[in-house]
Amino acid sequence: VKSEVGVGTTFRLYFKAAAPQSLPQQQETENVAAPLTGQESILIAEDEPEVMRILKRTLEDAGYKVTTAQNGDDALELFKSSPQFDLLLTDVVMPGTILGPALAQAVRLIDPDLPCIFLSGYASDTKMHGNSLSHSDLRLMKPVNRADLLIAVKKTIEAAKQGI
Repeated sequence: VKSEVGVGTTFRLYFKAAAPQSLPQQQETENVAAPLTGQESILIAEDEPEVMRILKRTLEDAGYKVTTAQNGDDALELFKSSPQFDLLLTDVVMPGTILGPALAQAVRLIDPDLPCIFLSGYASDTKMHGNSLSHSDLRLMKPVNRADLLIAVKKTIEAAKQGI
């Protein structure tokens, strides 16, 4: 629960991820979210271990190559050592000195065309502004369901490859 005088109150509920119950829906999601070539590589920066585990498993199950970092500082070092990623998927607020928008800005000094998806559990974070953001960047609210995540990842990578 988060309450702010004059603004309102936000209740956040967390539920464990569950496997889809119906096979047809799962197949439809897999078809929509299958990687473009099987070679796409995603760098994830996320400080919540359980969220990271779910993101990693979801993306790997869809065929993506996933590298993880617990904060922006570690993610930037990983990117500097091997800047061969097709997408940055980052939390907006993390511990350390580099938050999600600053991470995007730093990696774009190395790869200006790298697409980014920002994840946040706070509605106010979805209205980010600044030079680190591109018109093609997506912002998703946590918790994000599996299908929405996979569709967003596929569309973002596809748009970047087409130069959109």
